Amino acid sequence: MNEIANDILKFLAFSQKLKSQQRTIKLAKDRHESSADHSWHLAIMAMVVAPHLKKKIDLLKSLKMVLIHDLVEAEIGDTPYGDSISNEQIKEKKFAKKMRK
Repeated sequence: MNEIANDILKFLAFSQKLKSQQRTIKLAKDRHESSADHSWHLAIMAMVVAPHLKKKIDLLKSLKMVLIHDLVEAEIGDTPYGDSISNEQIKEKKFAKKMRK
């Protein structure tokens, strides 16, 4: 298999982790949102809202950004921003996870 195809397959396998990575937000009483749920829903929102914006955006660029913005969560999990800046233990744990990779 050529190198580019191999890299693509590795990336796709890596991105699959988003499906099992639970976010802190609950969709219902018994179900947490996954990082994949979040990225998919944000992409749908961008696609539906873009045509109605007063200022036109580059939709393809926006969709690319939306779809990759949480890829880091495949490795280090979801830490709410407020928790990560206000709690030193969480901040250190998040940094340590990032350094191991």
